[in-house]
Formats: sequence, C-alpha cells, structure tokens
Amino acid sequence: MSVRKMIGVAGVLAVFLLVIVLIGPFSARADLSSSVTYLQAHGSNPWVTMALVAAGQTPDATYLKTLSRTSATDYEASILALSAAGKNPRTYASEDLIAKLKSFVQSNQIGDPKLLNDDFFGVLAFVSAGVSASDATVADSVNFIIAHQQTDGSWSYATDAAYSDPDMTAAAVMALRSAGKSSSDPVIAKAVVYLKSVQNSTLNSSSEAWVVSALYSASENPTTTHLQSLMDNEGKITDSYSDSFVPTGTAYAVIALSGKYYPVGIVPTQTPQGVLAKYLIQGSTGTICTGNIQSVTAMDIVKNASTVCGFTYHIKDTSFGAYLDAIGNDTAAGSSGWMYAVNGKAPSVGAGDYQLVAGDAVIWYFGPFDAPIPTMPATSGIDLTATITPAGDVSGETDSIGFEIDLKKIAFGSLKPGSVGTAQFTVRNTGSQPIQLLSSVTGDEIFRNYLQLANASWRQFALLLGSGQNSTVQARLPVPASYPIGTKTGMITLWAILAQ
Repeated sequence: MSVRKMIGVAGVLAVFLLVIVLIGPFSARADLSSSVTYLQAHGSNPWVTMALVAAGQTPDATYLKTLSRTSATDYEASILALSAAGKNPRTYASEDLIAKLKSFVQSNQIGDPKLLNDDFFGVLAFVSAGVSASDATVADSVNFIIAHQQTDGSWSYATDAAYSDPDMTAAAVMALRSAGKSSSDPVIAKAVVYLKSVQNSTLNSSSEAWVVSALYSASENPTTTHLQSLMDNEGKITDSYSDSFVPTGTAYAVIALSGKYYPVGIVPTQTPQGVLAKYLIQGSTGTICTGNIQSVTAMDIVKNASTVCGFTYHIKDTSFGAYLDAIGNDTAAGSSGWMYAVNGKAPSVGAGDYQLVAGDAVIWYFGPFDAPIPTMPATSGIDLTATITPAGDVSGETDSIGFEIDLKKIAFGSLKPGSVGTAQFTVRNTGSQPIQLLSSVTGDEIFRNYLQLANASWRQFALLLGSGQNSTVQARLPVPASYPIGTKTGMITLWAILAQ
C-alpha cells in the first residue's frame, strides 16, 4: 500500500534555527538536477520541501504557515517539512504544531488507536522537532510500534491488518532508528531482512523509494539502479501514479536517491530567548498557566508557555499584525476575545510588537473586551536538581492571598535509571482567604514529563488551604529505565488563587 494513502499533503513569527541534516552512510550518485528543477515548480507540498532540502536546496516554507491541517498525519507532515527547512514547528506557523500533535495522543499512542501510520510519522515528527526519545509520548509510541511488528518483520497500516506493507515497514524502521534503536537491535534487524526480500520484487516507485531510505537509515547499502532508471526527461520519477501524485512520488525518490532518510532534518530544542518575565494566562474557567519564562515579546509569552503547560493556541495574521484568537477552547467571537496587559496596564501596541524588559509581568486573559484586568497571583519557585548516574519564603502577597514554602530547593541527589527520587516541602496559607495552589514545571524533560506532586502528575496538582492552614506535599521523581545520564535542573512554580 502506498504511503500517499497514509499521509495527506498538509499544511507568526519566523525563528531561524540550526538544522541538522541527516545523511546516510552511503551517497547515491544519481544526477538529480532535472528532478530538483521539476520539484521547484511544485513546491507547496511538505514532501517536496523535504526532498529539496535533501537535494541541497533551500526551499521557501512560507506556505506552511497557513497550510490547512486537520488530522494527526497532516500535522506530522508539516512538522517534518518545517524541521527539514530549519524552521521551528512550535513558533513558525500560526499555532504550536508540536502542542497540537500532542493533543492527538490517546491510549499511549498517537492518533487513531486502530492505525499505525500516525505513530510512525508521529515519532519521526517529534524527533525532528528536537523532542527527546525519552519523552513519554515518544517512548509510549515506540513501544506501541514494536508491539505490532508482524512475524515476518514487517508492519502494516493498521493494527488489525494481516498483510505486510513495505512502505509502512520502512516508515517504522526509520521511526525506531530516529528514537535511538540501533541497527543491530533484533526488531530492526528482522525488519531489514524483510525489506531486503521485497526491494527487488514488483514494488512501485513510491514503495521502492521508502524501502531504500529505510535501508540507508539502518546502515545498509541498498541498490538504487531500478529507481534511477524511472527518471524521465522532465525529472519526474514515477511509474504508475496519476499526475496529481507525481510531485509527491518524485519527492520520495529524490530523498532516497540523495542517500537520505526521514526525518530529513532535526531542529534542536532551544531555550527561549529574551528576558525573564512573569506571566499569567487566564481563560474563561480560570488559570491556564502561570510562572516565569524567557521571552522577547508579549506574544512570545503564549508560544513559550505552551511548551510548559501543554495548551494549544492559534495566532491569526491580520492587517494590524498578529492576533491571538484562541487558546484551548476559548476562541474569540463577538465581543469577547483574548487581551493582554503588562504591569497592570493595557499597551497601545500589538502583543507581537511589545518588547519586554526584565521583570515585566504579563497577563493574558479571555473575556468581554471591557473586562477588568485580572490580578497577578502570588507565586513562589522551588529549584529542582537531580543527577542521573549510569545502570520557602513568602513569595508575594495581595490583600487577601499569600503563602510561604519552607524550602527553596529540592535536591533529589544521585539517581539511577529505574529508581525513584523522593522529597517533601510544606506550604502555609499566610493570607486571610482560603486558596487553591496550582503548579507549573520548567527545565529538563525529566521534570516536565515525570515529576509527581501529591501522588499525581504536577499538571493535576491542586491543593486547597484555608487561612492559616499548612500542608506537606510529597514530591516523587521516577526515572525511566533508559533515561540519559547527567545533571538535570528545573523549577516548580506554585501559584495561589482564591478558592471557589
């Protein structure tokens, strides 16, 4: 079954990043100049963008800012193309594509639980955007993929399909290799045997291209003679597809004949730039996210905070500049929308143009356009440290809200993979009103993905305290069995709101 049936051709502020282009162990020697010229005339296609990068070109990725996307595979194709082009999928388009793709996660896999293709391309997409293989979503999807390998070493398109699919097997191999599986791993080795057995059979050009790329990714040296022979005088490389599919099919072949595989490029995760600013994002039903984060503009607060708290957002280009029209389920309509304030005042310029200075307090809030500006909640931070080795002061107070924590740092010490670090801290309500304490976590992925407060993920933490009451909070840090060694740092930010 062809990959063209698996992924649709999908599709504000540009960020220029270093892109790591992945090169196979062997370089195909086909003259691809005519194919490059052909693809340059058909550029508004994520697969074409990846192919042009693989061939050493610098394609225009502007169309990916507004390309229509609805399914998980739509987002995966756009992420792979943006990463190949050196653009950050979190910030380049009108929404955070990584957060959006994570919204498709269910039952420890990506997208439809009955399908496998969205997991193959999902792992490739996340890895291309610099998401660690130890990230819970990636690790769970890798396990899901491995669990559905068939006895002959192949994979199919769906979990209940009994046939062997060369395209899907190729995608699975590249996904697992991108997530750190070695070419000698039994799962990869078994799949390679299958791919070699079908490469010289009656594969169509698209399937053959995917098999060649997968073999390159597994450190093999596949033959490409037949694939090269399919190139016509215009540079098109295809054998049986309709005219509408020729650019995509040619793109697959160009990537393979360039000696490349997926993901074509990886954009490293970068620490947000700018100054440290305090922020609150408040939706129609309460606080969505709060804390401190590096940002350049007030609009960047939303983009950068989404990577901490995992919410989705949408920014629309207008004649007046970038306009934030949605966060989560709160979408601007009628006389209600998203507004922002800095240091308690509404600026006279758009959020994308407002340059922050260190110490600014930025509030994003949803409601009627004449709604009062919310009050920044009291917050306090706790530094986190942990070293992975081989196999409270009063923070702030309003008229009625205040709290204190009995320590400023949690040192989990030296932990081994598979072990659990534990600690505790005590919080006391120093205000005159009952409060609810919430949390956010920044720093290394081990804290953002695995830290638990009060026996639940920090994202679910919610502690009610009456005036004068205190409570001891247990903190746990389970270390995955394969987590990379090294010293890890992070921060918990606690904030208080009036209890309902």
